[in-house]
Amino acid sequence: MRMADDIVDGTHTRANVNAVVAALDDMHARGVPVPSELAAAIPVVIARLMRSDSPRIQAAAVKLALAALRHNLERASTADRMARADTQPDGNSATQCPVKYIEGFGVDPFK
Repeated sequence: MRMADDIVDGTHTRANVNAVVAALDDMHARGVPVPSELAAAIPVVIARLMRSDSPRIQAAAVKLALAALRHNLERASTADRMARADTQPDGNSATQCPVKYIEGFGVDPFK
């Protein structure tokens, strides 16, 4: 696995992991999917880093795992919101419906 070998090079490993984490954050901000080669390399890199004796290297592995999970979660959440917005039967979403009555008020404050 060439990309995993490049990331876990033995000399600049933490800097390389930080660069991958920054790239994942940038891809998320732009809405870009992770390239398949990088997606395949991430679990391999995490496994290699977790076998290290250094707590700093293990922490870098955890940081990479969290960045990958955050990227996946945000993409899935965005896709879900878009799907729900596209399937509204009347074109109105819940955020566009005005509040008519708030429980606890004696009178309607919106009239």
